[in-house]
Amino acid sequence: EWADGGTNFVTAIDKAIEVIRTSVEAGTTSMCQKAIMFLTDGSADFGPDDYTRVREATQAYDIVLFTYALGSGANTDIPKRLACENNGIFYQVGDGADLSTIMSGYYDYFVQGQEICTPGFTRYTATQGHQLYGACLPMYDRSGQNPSLLGVSCLDVNLI
Repeated sequence: EWADGGTNFVTAIDKAIEVIRTSVEAGTTSMCQKAIMFLTDGSADFGPDDYTRVREATQAYDIVLFTYALGSGANTDIPKRLACENNGIFYQVGDGADLSTIMSGYYDYFVQGQEICTPGFTRYTATQGHQLYGACLPMYDRSGQNPSLLGVSCLDVNLI
């Protein structure tokens, strides 16, 4: 369908949910925030059962759904409803708009809604083959009325 220029919302969203479900079940996720960023420049069929299935999955795996309708030809009804029903935000991106700036705004969603005071730990394999752990915390600029995310600082912790 995509080779002919068609759009398939169901397959794309189902695949994103499957990736999150698989990582949660395998324990290969930090279990902090999980988000799907869904972009479309077209329209597609999306029925009541599809909305229900997505809503049940986002609730089960604590997923936030950000949706982006790109350009004047994009369907806005489905992406807007998906975002609203799944704790996300809908963005209508005009023709020629700065998509990278618009998409980077999803960070604000997480920054404004919480402040994380406990480090997140992630296990990884170093280039020498050793298993290492990294402890990471976000850094906030609290000089204004609303805190903004400055970045994330991580420290490698070598557990022997």
